Amino acid sequence: MLRALRTPEQVQAYRAGLVDRVRVADLESGAGMIDLLMWDEIGELSPAELDVLQAWSRDKRKVGKKTARQILAVFIVNWVARQAAYSPEQVKTFLTGAREMLAEAPLEDPVLLMETAALYAYVEPVSAESRERCVNAALELMDARDVNALPPLLRACQMQQRGYANSPEYRAQGDWGRARGLFETAAGYFARAGDRAGQAQSLYQVGRSLQPDINLAGGDWTQAAACYAKGAGLLKDAGRPHAQAYFLRQQAYCLQPERNPIGNWDTAAKLYNESGALEALHAHVFEQADCLCMQGYCLSPVRNPAGNWETSARFYEQASKIYAASENKKRLQGVCLHEIAYQRIRADKRNLTPETRELFRRAGALRREAGDEQGAQISESWLR
Repeated sequence: MLRALRTPEQVQAYRAGLVDRVRVADLESGAGMIDLLMWDEIGELSPAELDVLQAWSRDKRKVGKKTARQILAVFIVNWVARQAAYSPEQVKTFLTGAREMLAEAPLEDPVLLMETAALYAYVEPVSAESRERCVNAALELMDARDVNALPPLLRACQMQQRGYANSPEYRAQGDWGRARGLFETAAGYFARAGDRAGQAQSLYQVGRSLQPDINLAGGDWTQAAACYAKGAGLLKDAGRPHAQAYFLRQQAYCLQPERNPIGNWDTAAKLYNESGALEALHAHVFEQADCLCMQGYCLSPVRNPAGNWETSARFYEQASKIYAASENKKRLQGVCLHEIAYQRIRADKRNLTPETRELFRRAGALRREAGDEQGAQISESWLR
């Protein structure tokens, strides 16, 4: 079937069909989504849809080299990692359980090995030795395949996996320049195969490899922003608004003048606004709140000479109301309350009012309750 796909529309319909069949717990379609590295689509499943997939935990079948429980584990990893509502502790619990599930059977598929490597890299207890062992095993399996015999889409996916395997995030001897070259090659393969979403995913990795805060040996904020902008356009064409919104946030991040000398605060604020509008349209409220916060940040006269104190405060106020609906967002709610007060006194303690003093007090209490003692003390310092 994959070899018969010739146009972006055909690829998009094929990917959508996999998602539709996964929603009724079709195991083969789940394996197909993993083969095509459809991580964002996994992340966009609803909690109820993910619950349906728990049937795979009792399924004894294998699809290729993947057991049903391993397929479920990969879905849990990529779903949880894309949910803004969970606390870090909740995320760790999910991911630790998924890592254990992956290890229940031999890891005989490169994608499973790379997913496990990522868990050893980022989830406590981390293990550089286990991470490297998984990456090396994945590369051995990929080397044993004739990449030219694979369907174009799978060829692109394998090149994407090689990019991960050659990055310093996965291997001690990794190199961002080599990884970027592989991701660029993967993007070209995806483009020729007509997979806009896959091409965008590769461009995302190219962008990351160009971020100077990730590639410490050298990078370029403006080039990274350009990768995210191109990816956002591809995702718009592919009908993927949630992923598009995330790329817009990454583009804005790279254009903030505090890190990019030729960036622009107003441009970054507009990109956060565009991203937030897309999130609001699809009821991703906490991502919307994050965008509101960042608009407040970009439009504060503390850093933006063209900013406005009251406009900044209003954005933080809107975000605070959203965060207040979740027990897991108390720290962020506290940050917002602090910023509302800070903007309204125009960063000058002499302008304190009873209202702003109360905002600082509540901010400190919320931050302390969330375990952010340093933040609490910063808020309360404005009361002395």
